[in-house]
Amino acid sequence: RMITSMREGADGLTAVVERHVFYGYAVILAVMVLDMTTAPGHSTGVNVFVDHLIVDLNITRTTVSAVWTAALLASSSVSPLAGVALDRFGPQAMGSVAVTLFCCSLLLLSAARTVPVFGLAIGFMRFSGPECMMILGNTTVNRWFVRRRGRATVLRSLSEAGLLAFPAMVNSTIVQFGWRATVQWLAFVVLALGLAACTVIRRDPESLGLQPDGESSAGDPSLTTKLPSIIEEAAHSDGQIAMHNPDRLSAKVEPLFLDGNEPEWEFGEVIREPFFWALCVSSGLFNLFWAGLNLHSVDLFAQNGVQRDHVAALTLPFAMASICGSLWTGLRIDSMSVRQRLTLLLKTYTGLFVAMVLISLPPTNILAINTPRRAGLWYCGYGFFCGLGFCIFSMIFADVFGRKALGRVNGVITAVHTSTAGVGPLVFGWSRDTTGAYRTATTACLAVFLVATLILALRSLPVRTSRRTGKQSIE
Repeated sequence: RMITSMREGADGLTAVVERHVFYGYAVILAVMVLDMTTAPGHSTGVNVFVDHLIVDLNITRTTVSAVWTAALLASSSVSPLAGVALDRFGPQAMGSVAVTLFCCSLLLLSAARTVPVFGLAIGFMRFSGPECMMILGNTTVNRWFVRRRGRATVLRSLSEAGLLAFPAMVNSTIVQFGWRATVQWLAFVVLALGLAACTVIRRDPESLGLQPDGESSAGDPSLTTKLPSIIEEAAHSDGQIAMHNPDRLSAKVEPLFLDGNEPEWEFGEVIREPFFWALCVSSGLFNLFWAGLNLHSVDLFAQNGVQRDHVAALTLPFAMASICGSLWTGLRIDSMSVRQRLTLLLKTYTGLFVAMVLISLPPTNILAINTPRRAGLWYCGYGFFCGLGFCIFSMIFADVFGRKALGRVNGVITAVHTSTAGVGPLVFGWSRDTTGAYRTATTACLAVFLVATLILALRSLPVRTSRRTGKQSIE
């Protein structure tokens, strides 16, 4: 951020430009810490303890899977309450309560001796951890950044490295001290780091007298990026600042909103807007396919003739391709308008649709994914488009509907995404058990996803009608 002040010298008034780091980047860092503290509540984190839970509680893997699905569905049903709390009490209060509840749920998990206690602990872990922090993180970052949301999203995505590294970090501790002591240790680490991060977060830049993205109070991004080269000298005349080249002040980057105003939808208006539900359903179906494939990918490709060891080895290139997709999108999307971002989303859906078609083909088809080479190429392409999709999903709702009711909006979105992610593995597993293959599930996902994408493509961008300002364009 740049701050311009006038100082009086021997030659009159002189414009002085001072550089300051925008506080929004400290907020991103705090959100990253909160994201990483929720690692025990993600599937990759729980997986580290599954074998130990099976032995200690004397249960089957089917029971663990059923408890996990029930926890996802239960947490998704109350996720909108987290959005309401975020809008009403702010991220500091909501985040502090969520972190404390997450710590208590970890302690409850470490003491679990029966299936009901285990299920209760997992349910609270999912809600207070990944669900609450996803709502808080997406809402807060999108409130602090508007024109630079892409770069902010890229910075925040670096926390994924911590989530992926979590199993390796705690595995040795489990071996040495046992899984219950490890979970107890994690609870207090999460509490300390989480509460510290919450002290840094603020609701929005306006609460500190700042503007989104660190812009000038006038909201003109050109002033913060071009001021040093524009201001050549200033003179004091009738209380005004005269500049030699005022025409250059009108040069602006491509606007995010054509009318220069960010939309400010009320929550009731958002949930009554069909475009919102078209976005929710299409992204939710993608989540369903993503979660189902993640759990059953090894067996699915094995049915197509690809060895299981080869499929397991494709996890790394898939993750790298997904990261590349997110980076590419985040660095380019800031120069796009809302309509261009939605066009990019539809192109991403097209790529995901092609990936679904290829994975649904029988092994005898000429285009089937039935060799390790084809499986590797498919995973790289699929991972890249997944990275694009996740990056756009994190900001598109704020772009279209604004920041005013973003907490409650993200609460509804998280509920849809979490519930579909919980149902996905069940749909794929049911298809495998009843038909002997996964093509029923993949074909069904393909058909419904196509319909949802076509509905989204055929609908125009919504325009909010205000009694005071009339119609507001968001293109």
